[in-house]
Amino acid sequence: MVIRMISVFFVILITHGLMGQSVDKNGMLRATATFAVGKPFSLPTLHSYVKGELEYQLDDHFSIRGDVYYLVGNTGGIAHKFYKDYHTAFAGVSYHFSTPNNFDPYLGIQAGALYGKSAENILFLPVHNQRTSIDPLVSLHAGFNFYASHYFHLFMQVRYLYGVRTIPSYSTDLSELRFSFGLGFNLNVKRKK
Repeated sequence: MVIRMISVFFVILITHGLMGQSVDKNGMLRATATFAVGKPFSLPTLHSYVKGELEYQLDDHFSIRGDVYYLVGNTGGIAHKFYKDYHTAFAGVSYHFSTPNNFDPYLGIQAGALYGKSAENILFLPVHNQRTSIDPLVSLHAGFNFYASHYFHLFMQVRYLYGVRTIPSYSTDLSELRFSFGLGFNLNVKRKK
C-alpha cells in the first residue's frame, strides 16, 4: 500500500514537472497537515503521528519553520517504554537548493522538545509519582517540495531526531527516524514591488 502511494506521488510529480507553473518562493507561507511514521531506535515498534508544519520562505535559500507531531498510535501497544503521552515540537531553519524549476530540495536543523507523561509501569516510579516532563531534542531533516501551482505543493520529508530522557537512576535513547509525505498549501504573502 505504501509503495503504491509513493508511486502515485512520483507520477504526479513527474507529470506536473512537465507542465507546472513557475512559482516565486520568496515570501511564501507554506502549511501542511499529514500523517507521519516514526521508527524509534530503542524500540521494536513503529509510531504513527499526526504532523503539522508551518514554514515561511525568507529568500531563495533560507526559511524558518515549525513542526509538531502528535502521537496517535503504534504497533507495539505502548507509545514508548517510559511515556504514556509522547508528543514533539520543533523550530528552526532550512536551506533550500536552487533548481531551474518548481522542484525545491532542502536540508534543515531544528531544536525541539518532547512532551511526555511517565508510563505507569516503570519499576521505580509508582503510579502516584507519575510526572509530566519536557525533554530537549535536536533534529535534522531533508526533503523536497514540488510546487504544482501557486496554491499547493507536494512534499516528502525524512527526519532524524536525537534526545536522551533521564529519569532517576535510568536514561533512555529517544532517537527516531520519521517519514512523511503528502499535499500542502502555500500562499505568497510578500507584496510585490
